[in-house]
Amino acid sequence: HDLIPLLNRGYNVVESDISFSSISSVKQKIDSQYPQFKNQLVYLVADAEHLPIADKTAAATFMVATLHHLENASAALQEISRVTKDQGLIILAMEPSRFMMRFTKLFKNSSSLRIHPGYSEADETHPGYSKNDLLKIIDNRLLVKKIKRVWLLLGFLHYGLEAAYRVFKLKKRIIIPRWLEWFFLIIDEILLKIPLINQLNWHWIVIIKNFEFRISKSFRN
Repeated sequence: HDLIPLLNRGYNVVESDISFSSISSVKQKIDSQYPQFKNQLVYLVADAEHLPIADKTAAATFMVATLHHLENASAALQEISRVTKDQGLIILAMEPSRFMMRFTKLFKNSSSLRIHPGYSEADETHPGYSKNDLLKIIDNRLLVKKIKRVWLLLGFLHYGLEAAYRVFKLKKRIIIPRWLEWFFLIIDEILLKIPLINQLNWHWIVIIKNFEFRISKSFRN
């Protein structure tokens, strides 16, 4: 879902994961469903802390729900900074919040309601991030452009739909219409600007500029 819009815009992409099976799965999907994009992709099985990529090669780096899986997130970001061009963007998307992880762990003893049963140790055990947690991980030579709270009602909605699929053993997952998802995104944008309520965000998005600046003090307040 995150890869196709980039390819549609004509970008050449290095699709990387430490898991060979994950990379194979993406490749099979592209080959079978989107063969027109074959020449825009390079597949790479690699550790995020040791990327076999030359310095300042990538125009931008986009990581989705990845940071919390890394054993040494700070070291991985330094490596990602190395391979990203000066002033290029490093985007960390959909990282779990502390609220999300606390809420989902209420159901850790339920085989049906655990968020990712048997799939990932990090998804089961990670405490989630606060804003300060994220700032501590990011090298102070990088410029943090934005730290954004996302998903409130959408978090409960998606978790509830997944719970219904598992508890009632439905044949297919319930997919909400795109227009309804956009509606909830707009409502969440409003709600997450309200003090206290904004502590209930499910995810974070962080946008970093790969440049020799220090993190603005405003982000630490």
